[in-house]
Amino acid sequence: FLLARAPVPVGGLNVIFGEVRDAADRELNDPDAIRREMLELQRRLDAGLIDEAVYDAAEAELLARLNVIAERQEAGG
Repeated sequence: FLLARAPVPVGGLNVIFGEVRDAADRELNDPDAIRREMLELQRRLDAGLIDEAVYDAAEAELLARLNVIAERQEAGG
């Protein structure tokens, strides 16, 4: 309780938020992570947890992310 009320220096928050941003960016731009998401999406469809429309929309977004990564790699960065 007391720790939650302790002041945190703004610089410390910037470091923490920067690390969170970097981790999220790595996850969003990791082809293997996207492929794992696609496998999980397929599993959910097969299990009847989502319908075909939800699957199609999510798959399209994941494929678009993979295409952006591939284009960046082809461009050299």
